[in-house]
Amino acid sequence: MSVLRNSIYGLASTALLGLSTACSKDDNTVNNPPNQNEEEVITTLIVRLLAPGEQPVEFAFRDPDGPGGAAPTQWDTLELEPSTTYQCSLFFLDESGTDPEDITAEIAAESEDHQIFYTKVLPGLGITTTDADLNGNPVGLDSEWISTQSGSGAITITLKHQPGIKAPAPGDIALGRTDAEVVFQAIVN
Repeated sequence: MSVLRNSIYGLASTALLGLSTACSKDDNTVNNPPNQNEEEVITTLIVRLLAPGEQPVEFAFRDPDGPGGAAPTQWDTLELEPSTTYQCSLFFLDESGTDPEDITAEIAAESEDHQIFYTKVLPGLGITTTDADLNGNPVGLDSEWISTQSGSGAITITLKHQPGIKAPAPGDIALGRTDAEVVFQAIVN
């Protein structure tokens, strides 16, 4: 699967947005495999967190018009409680048309070619991927987040497309193409 890339960067409390195309047919290097499938658009990333005994809480990034154009319509700050274990599920959607399309199932079906990386600058928060592809390598659609102390920072969620080059656990974020990347501000309080 080849997905149109949303590269979204946050700087402290200022939202900075940049969007570009992924899986260029002209860039056929080992780190950037050729486009083998039709391109799709990812306009939305939903982070669903579930703590024991609580209702799920969702946080989202939404840019319904996709690359370029208007600024995102929703860019939530992740709000967590200290000393809490969360089960996290991610959902990638294309909400650019009248009928939203869930891209998550395609990522799961092609899990040998995809990996989600969590890069955090947030003391006191551990994130562990809990799902794996058929080769036993991490996927990242599901994870466990454990907060141990209060603090604030950022969590970058990066979906990489790595057909035929996905590295064994823990994976290699430098390989493949970035299909989606969102920097969420995060608070544990």
